[in-house]
Amino acid sequence: MAKGRIDLSRLVTQVAYETRRHPLVERGLSVRGTTAMFELSKSLAELRGGEVEAEDVWTAGMISIPHRIKLNTMCIKKPEEVAEEILSKVLYSKRRERKPTQKAESYKTERSGRGRPEQLSRREVSEILQRLLDFRHKSPAGPYLTLYPQILRREILRYSPQLARYLERRVEARTGERFTESSQCLIEFSHEMEKVLALLEAKGVLERLDELRLAFTDEAYAILIEDLQPKIGEVVKGIGQHSTRMDWEDGVEHAGVKDFETNVGYRDVSVSGTIRNLIKRGKEPVDLTRRDLRVYETRGLTSLDLAVAFDASYSMADGSKLTNAKRAAISVAAALQCFPKDRLGLVVFRDQARRLTPLGASPQEVFRCVINLGPDGYTNIGDAVRLSTEMLLREGQPQARKHIILISDGSPTYPPGAAYENAIDQVKRARANKVTISLFAILGGRESDAEFAGLLARYGLGRVYAVAEKDLPEQVLEDVMLRGGG
Repeated sequence: MAKGRIDLSRLVTQVAYETRRHPLVERGLSVRGTTAMFELSKSLAELRGGEVEAEDVWTAGMISIPHRIKLNTMCIKKPEEVAEEILSKVLYSKRRERKPTQKAESYKTERSGRGRPEQLSRREVSEILQRLLDFRHKSPAGPYLTLYPQILRREILRYSPQLARYLERRVEARTGERFTESSQCLIEFSHEMEKVLALLEAKGVLERLDELRLAFTDEAYAILIEDLQPKIGEVVKGIGQHSTRMDWEDGVEHAGVKDFETNVGYRDVSVSGTIRNLIKRGKEPVDLTRRDLRVYETRGLTSLDLAVAFDASYSMADGSKLTNAKRAAISVAAALQCFPKDRLGLVVFRDQARRLTPLGASPQEVFRCVINLGPDGYTNIGDAVRLSTEMLLREGQPQARKHIILISDGSPTYPPGAAYENAIDQVKRARANKVTISLFAILGGRESDAEFAGLLARYGLGRVYAVAEKDLPEQVLEDVMLRGGG
């Protein structure tokens, strides 16, 4: 705003109004405070011997506002910072026209440090994004982070120990002192948290929706599964021709075998068929040649309808189980998008199962659906199998193979007293409708049940995998390659 005569009443009223609508202000400027700011602006102008200018209003505001407003408990900014932000918005059309005050500049320097701007490597960005998937948000559902600092800090400390430790190390490196739960350390923790989010925004993996929300971009989705791209490539190559292990006869699958051919991969070798062939020929294993190998017959498949159902109960909060379950779902969607006839649907289960996407979801849709999913409730595997089966039968293509990938770290615990029986009944129902199931049992689960896993493999006509959480995405992709269409 240029120097000259200004409408003082309008400006002061607008400043007071902005203090009352600011998202970080719990109690704005009162009538008495507004009057004090008005009178002080006029007094400053009289001392200079001229008309009231924007500089007078600015100075009066910085004197009158900070001690009169009350910031909410989620704000880590100082009252002077908020006052400066509001005055800049009202008095200056472009903030760069206003040189920051010495106090504000020193505060920014204290928080961000001096010297060359900090950068994050692509590996660091990937690891931080994975950690951001670890914890739930108590904000409204949506693919974004809510920047209420104290809530975000509490969520990270509680649900993402890896990310919390990363930020604690940054605090220790900057302060030179060991991190504790003191109020000063928690304030520094919040500062580092804000700095990291700003660096992610500068990298293009987060975009600002407004003052209190940051959304994940498509670049974030790409980085999250970047390390899985080689495995996704293997799936894309191997999914067109693969072992025929699903020839149905009286509800039982049979696998055909044939002699080895040069265009057949060694992953399709039938060990039992090869041993029988050696016995027939009277040969020892040391005399084995390629002519003695027997391989599973392969054929091109028309289509695949796949339901990925993953556990989001409380026990999945341990480590990075839930994060890797999310990454597995995203990477499967990325692999299947190369085949128009193959479709993926997503189901999440806790006390009850819920369909997140219909069949045909894109990787971006899957990514946005799983961003804010957090651990809660018990493990209702039966309802997950029921809902997944219904989705495949109702929305599936008539001639498509139908398969469920079930990811959990334990046995069924809900509904009480009938969880186990309900799960097995639903698995049998899926089998009756020629829907196969593969179970991925994450190692380290507090409720692991080998007996249940064995029964599911028996009745579900699929496979049971015992996997470490870090290997989960690759193992799921391996199963998709075995079952895949194309």
